[in-house]
Amino acid sequence: MARRLLLHPFLFAAYPVVFLFAQNLTEDVKANAVVWPLLFVLAVVTVFFGLLRFIVRDGTKAAALTSIYVLLFFSYGHVFEGVRHVAVVNTNVFLLTLWLAIGVGGTVVVIRAKNLERLTSALNLIAGALVLMNVVPIVAHALKDHPPPPPAAQGLQLPDPSTVDEASKRDIYYIIFDRYANEKTLERLFDFDNSETLDYLESLGFYVAHDTAANNLKTGHSIASSLNMSYLNYLSKTYPPQSSEYAPIYRLLRDFKVARVLKTLGYRQYQIGAWWNPTQENQQADVSYVYGNALSEFSQVLLKSTLWGPLSEEFGIARSYGFRPTQARRVQYQFEKLATVKNDPAPTFTFMHMLLPHPPIVFDAVGNLVLPDEEKQHTSKENYINQLIYTNTRMREMVADLLSGPDDEDPIIIIQSDEGPHPFRLQRNEDAYDWFEARKSELREKLLILNAYYLPGVPHHDLYETISPVNSFRLVFNLYFDAHIPLLPDRSFVYRDRAHLYQFREVYDEALGIDRATHNAEITCSPSCLRIGGVPPP
Repeated sequence: MARRLLLHPFLFAAYPVVFLFAQNLTEDVKANAVVWPLLFVLAVVTVFFGLLRFIVRDGTKAAALTSIYVLLFFSYGHVFEGVRHVAVVNTNVFLLTLWLAIGVGGTVVVIRAKNLERLTSALNLIAGALVLMNVVPIVAHALKDHPPPPPAAQGLQLPDPSTVDEASKRDIYYIIFDRYANEKTLERLFDFDNSETLDYLESLGFYVAHDTAANNLKTGHSIASSLNMSYLNYLSKTYPPQSSEYAPIYRLLRDFKVARVLKTLGYRQYQIGAWWNPTQENQQADVSYVYGNALSEFSQVLLKSTLWGPLSEEFGIARSYGFRPTQARRVQYQFEKLATVKNDPAPTFTFMHMLLPHPPIVFDAVGNLVLPDEEKQHTSKENYINQLIYTNTRMREMVADLLSGPDDEDPIIIIQSDEGPHPFRLQRNEDAYDWFEARKSELREKLLILNAYYLPGVPHHDLYETISPVNSFRLVFNLYFDAHIPLLPDRSFVYRDRAHLYQFREVYDEALGIDRATHNAEITCSPSCLRIGGVPPP
């Protein structure tokens, strides 16, 4: 009788990788982020299988043992997350005891077995079916027609490179502090007075827009809108409202209008990325700084679901090698690289996405590393404020360094948050949260943001308290490059939920507790300008 092919150890090893990929098809995960973990996992399993085969002198038994250990390793993190909040004893102690019992029991049964041919066939079939169930949607998604997003911000009277004075080409820094709450939110919900930091910025010459709101509620939509100087409602003409496909948004983050315009003016583009994949690096940039000792976001999520994830935190390994210390080092790296850009003699445009004070909580108020057990000693609000305080410290140091040169060489600096903190109800179930049913307090927490401008050599009278990110670079191009780009009415939009990314609804001033109508009424905006935004004002 012909021996069965011993495929199941490798199929079971591949399954967690292809499953995670299939679950995130709408997140526009790049192929290399999946291929390398897949190859690594298969290589490790090949070596492990070879060692077991040498030890037990039976390929069929070695394959069965390998499959048992692979399944135990990759399922541990999932089970841990499912029971950690209901376990009455230490979750890791309980699960490790159970997993050890299963592993030892399975080993004994396999070693004593006389014939595993039928088991091998069954395992091949099961493992193959699991992989196939995820490969099919992956292939279907790859073959599906993905129309490119319509070009944003068309018809603008952009700067003419031949008329732009070299002296006006100041370095430009666009810095996003993710989920940095507006001062009103901090006072109302966190009982925290942020005036010290805002007063410091104003003392240096920044204009702080105190009544500003994001144009969109989440990072992807928000930054894509500001970097393309356009509202995104026009995407609903190409993508159905019920779409959960993030790819069009992410493409607008990787190839955006602001950088295209500045490159025509002779600027070099720098990107200083976070761990979030869409802004981690940018192939369009002349220089893209990525923290080199970090796993991709995909690999981090995969690893967290394995035995390694929970145990690395339980036994302190995470203090040096886990996600949190890696994120802490990444933050230092980002600030260090930002400080080097000013050494470039060419005019530069730098976009830095800083995932602070965005969770996870990795810093206390003075910059010490915070691990999960330490985080549990404080409330979520206390942890957020502590990380915000450290963020403020680094922000002040960053600004002081950027403005340390001669006054006539001061750069243009825009510091914004893309969104506010997550409301409590959103944290409980983000995928199912319906923003059309959000409370006013939740809309204010999420949409009111930090927005500060350092515009050297020009008066502040063109700035105003309710200016929103969609107008930031329209204003910069007008003030410094003699462009004639009309400002858009400042407006805020939410999408319905995670499954309806292109079903938009406007959030009006009354819900946000601000007054944009006065300034919006003064904006003279042509019909073509309104079409850029996709929706006319009410």
